[in-house]
Amino acid sequence: MGAGRDGGMMIAATRPQPAFQSTATPMRGQRRYLAYNVLGSIVAVEQESHQTISFESFDTSARRNFRFSDMNNICMADLAKQGILFAAKQSGDQSSSVFFKPFVAASNNLSSEWTFNLDQGEDVEAVALGGSGLRIVSEDGWEDQDAGRSGVGVAVVATSRGYLRFLSASGIQLYLWALGHPVVTLAVGARTALVIYRRTGLPSGGFQDLGYKVIDLANFDVIQDDALPLAKDVHVRWAGYNDQHQPAFYDSNGTLFVLDRAHRPRQGRWVPSLDTKRLRDGASADASETALRAASTLGYWPVALTSSKLMVLLLKSGRTYPEVDGTRHMIQELELQVPLIHREGGTGPLEEKSLRDSMLAMTARDVRNAGIESSPSDDTSPLDASTLEMSSDKALLQLIQLACKADKHGRALDAARALHSTRTLEAALKIAAFFHLSSLAERMVALKEGLEGRQERVEEESRRWCDPMVRGGPSYTNPALVDVMTRASAKEDVSNASLRKRASAALGEEFQPPSRSASGVLRGDRFDTPSSSSIAAAGAYSTRSPAPASTTADESMLLDDDPSSLGKENLYRSSEKRKSPSDDDFSTTRPLIQPNKKSNPFARTSSNKDKQMHKSTSFFERIEPFEKESSLKNTSASAAAAKQSLLTGFLTLERAARASAAKQADAIHGDALPETVRQEEDSLLESAGSTSLHV
Repeated sequence: MGAGRDGGMMIAATRPQPAFQSTATPMRGQRRYLAYNVLGSIVAVEQESHQTISFESFDTSARRNFRFSDMNNICMADLAKQGILFAAKQSGDQSSSVFFKPFVAASNNLSSEWTFNLDQGEDVEAVALGGSGLRIVSEDGWEDQDAGRSGVGVAVVATSRGYLRFLSASGIQLYLWALGHPVVTLAVGARTALVIYRRTGLPSGGFQDLGYKVIDLANFDVIQDDALPLAKDVHVRWAGYNDQHQPAFYDSNGTLFVLDRAHRPRQGRWVPSLDTKRLRDGASADASETALRAASTLGYWPVALTSSKLMVLLLKSGRTYPEVDGTRHMIQELELQVPLIHREGGTGPLEEKSLRDSMLAMTARDVRNAGIESSPSDDTSPLDASTLEMSSDKALLQLIQLACKADKHGRALDAARALHSTRTLEAALKIAAFFHLSSLAERMVALKEGLEGRQERVEEESRRWCDPMVRGGPSYTNPALVDVMTRASAKEDVSNASLRKRASAALGEEFQPPSRSASGVLRGDRFDTPSSSSIAAAGAYSTRSPAPASTTADESMLLDDDPSSLGKENLYRSSEKRKSPSDDDFSTTRPLIQPNKKSNPFARTSSNKDKQMHKSTSFFERIEPFEKESSLKNTSASAAAAKQSLLTGFLTLERAARASAAKQADAIHGDALPETVRQEEDSLLESAGSTSLHV
């Protein structure tokens, strides 16, 4: 420690904390731990000309033990499900290097051993290994594959140049980040990486002035970025993740901090989740003098963390780190407790449980909406937000009961405001009714409206913050302002509206079908005010008799979004444009007759209603005028056939006109005359002399 002068004031200089590896110990007795966690331990033993690196697995059925001789002076390592990441500093002409060794054999694993050598002058300061397996679909939904077998992992290497080098488990260089600050330590979780670095050049006043970043491993976005809450003369001892993928760190004061709301961009805040000094004080409150002295020298060495427990190695006799003595240290579990102030009446533990369960419920909901699968231990089940909220409400109901018993109505009402459901609020009303507190009950009833629909609101809020498809990136700080999914839905609606607008504008244009087979399709059963040309075209094979009553709405209704309705609408409007004053006589609707039906040449039609049928004794005298008229109509039908279309699957007007003309010509000249017309001709010839035709 030194001192400097600034404006007449003495400022004590603080020694900066050097870079370190979590769970690594210094060399003592030619032995040291390079890494230690729930998977196993890595021990380095110095020899005369080299050192021996050995890995001891705590589950040999999943990972086998191994040992190898090291000639590169490996000084740091990190242990994860994928394997072990080793690193060696620069020594003389030998450059700094990084070495990865997977747990699974190369034949069963997508990754294999690889070595990465840095340039001269660039030294490794810290390493970390992590990442999750590939996500697959199973019968129960989405599941994460074993990270050790899937070959999916990310290695992060911090160097003396202020670089962060990101590499895959197979050795591919993924990203290079010039952080610009000295890195103190690293930790990699399933989807993010925690980087703790020094913000200023030299710390002063006893404060380390450290900062942290939480980086998304998928796209290298910064999810969280802020200062690290370290007290005076305190440094970091451990950094890692819990099973809910929340970053955490443990300081030299014995306090564990967990990053609450870690999955909500720019909303993370460090919450003290355990104070080990309180554990020592509580254990030695009623202990003997000998036990009190032993408890005062008891220390803890963190190795892992879950959502409710801290895994530690007990350190006795005032030691600050475990020693490699040839025995396996027993991992102890410490229950997490938010260090709230204990008050009289025993309400402190209830308030702590309610607060911790409420935070866990929010975290469980955020993890699910962020698309991340929690990684609980084998003896625990995944966290459920509803169950945790119910547990929190149970503690709140006990607080309400104690407050009502002590006539502290304001405290009871505050506890009721923190309830999560109307069901537990009804239980609170029963408590108030039991103590005959009608005024308090009335105020509690007013809270029911706010609790109705709360589950949907908090779920939507969590989705807006945590869902990568909704949050809009790291700069997205207020999810209530912009909803990406709503905007995407609005764009789809605008696109559909534009399509309908263009279709409506096209209805007024002249209908020009690209081909006879691709022409528009009629969906109605009747024409409305057809043009004279269309009537002439259909006259060769339709009867011009008066139509029945007007069509119903169901028969004439068109679907706006149906492309087939566009052809019909174009046909109608095109017919209206070509309409002439002489067409007023045909304003009534007429049924559309299928073209394959033969027209009756003897019936009176609307086109020649001024003509009169006269008596004749000859069949050919009666049929000759119709033959001439039919030839004229066939000619006009061929000219108008290309501008119209019929129901899908029917013949076009042009093809029907040609077929009808051919059949009529053959019928008149004899051979191809239909059997019904032939029989009618025979009957007329027999009765021509004695019977007259009346119209």
